[in-house]
Amino acid sequence: MTDLSPPGGQTPTSAPEAERSHIESWDVFLSHNSRDKPVVERIALRLKRAGVEPWLDIWNLTPGGRWQDEIVEGLRATRACAIFIGPHGLGDWVREELAVALDRAAKDRAFRLFLVLLPGVSEPFDPTTLPPFLSTRTWVDMRAGADEPRGIQALINAVRGVAISPLVAVARDDSACPYRGLEVFEREHARYFFGRDADVQRLLEQLRDGRFLAVLGPSGSGKSSLVRAGLLPALADGRLPGSDRWPQRIFKPGARPLVELAAAITTLSPATAGSMQNTLDGLERDHRTLDLAVAFALSGAHADHRVVLLVDQFEEAFTLCRDDDERSAFFANLLYAARTPGGRCVVIVTMRADFYPHTAAWPELAQQVAHSQYLVSPLSSDGLYQAIVEPAHAVGLQFEEGLVETILADVNHQPGALPLLEHALLQLWEQRAGSMLTLEAYRRVGGVSGALARQADAIYAGLTPEQQELARHILLRLTQPGEGT
Repeated sequence: MTDLSPPGGQTPTSAPEAERSHIESWDVFLSHNSRDKPVVERIALRLKRAGVEPWLDIWNLTPGGRWQDEIVEGLRATRACAIFIGPHGLGDWVREELAVALDRAAKDRAFRLFLVLLPGVSEPFDPTTLPPFLSTRTWVDMRAGADEPRGIQALINAVRGVAISPLVAVARDDSACPYRGLEVFEREHARYFFGRDADVQRLLEQLRDGRFLAVLGPSGSGKSSLVRAGLLPALADGRLPGSDRWPQRIFKPGARPLVELAAAITTLSPATAGSMQNTLDGLERDHRTLDLAVAFALSGAHADHRVVLLVDQFEEAFTLCRDDDERSAFFANLLYAARTPGGRCVVIVTMRADFYPHTAAWPELAQQVAHSQYLVSPLSSDGLYQAIVEPAHAVGLQFEEGLVETILADVNHQPGALPLLEHALLQLWEQRAGSMLTLEAYRRVGGVSGALARQADAIYAGLTPEQQELARHILLRLTQPGEGT
């Protein structure tokens, strides 16, 4: 690994550029919440392709090394620091890194420190929600996605110190990428989400009759995207009476599902924005806490107002949570809030279908999931056609004759093919010729079955032997195959 220590142990100061060049080894340090790592890593790859060298923890930390010290040295060995803000806010380590970056900026006027807004951050963005020393910083708006060209260019400009306006708003235009690759479709991508209209309508019909909905399907079936970019925008559009006024909150259970639930509750209104610990204590002690918190948040609102909670990747409550008591309290709060007469909480969960048997250990949960489930089926041929063609048309792109038929033939009847299709379409978009998506480019990226493998092989080949061995161990530990995939 490159030695990150400045010569003589000196901290970089406002030295002339010629003197600074042998001290600084990277162009930009990418400081981010670990929960935003997938999108930040994708941005890092785009920066590298553009000739900008980023410092990213998973690329630059030495296995077995003192990672805290290496992060500090990484900050001292870069010319700029980008603070990424996503839907999960600033993590604890981002705050630690920020303290080092601010110290560096105070000593070196050439050091650039700026914010980057990620997909999922509210619009309009309110900088007053940030710590005071961040609220006056300029930002780069990348809420349109990690692959949106103008957002990437704005980030490159910020890294290189090219003049940008105080608030860099990235307007969506015909060069926007309409495909998500391996990333989920979020609410802000609803205009690119096609092929699931019938599913959305059926989900709405189920919510007319109840306040609990379990969306199940095999891995790669598009459950999360269906709810995030299909059902939630439909509710926000008022497709159910009054649903355009229903606050929506999204979270994953993670290892501490009650903590995640408490965090969602405390953001509902000023009335519920009290102590996080008090809310957590209430959830642990009393299964009515969620229902009462929602009622408190909606006090004074019209009787048809609801709060929508989406618990995405519900299976994490089984795979990541190790505390049976916390898991049981989590389930009890969700079920009571969704089933109690007169309640005002709508609970939606997405879960891999192969985890359905796990609910049997909690009979009330198993009964509710059995009664209120929706199984996501593979896209029909018409749905696949829409998912391929309509996003491109939304940004002014056209397909070469015969290309759509070729893609359909490659993807039809393949289980779990949606992520592969989206990744291939993303690679195809990156290889576009003006406004045309071509057969030659599709073959060059490897088609539906080969695009992901080619990119993975290329990334793996660029690792050192030690990094390759570490990658093998990490990937094997992360793998938990679903049945039938």
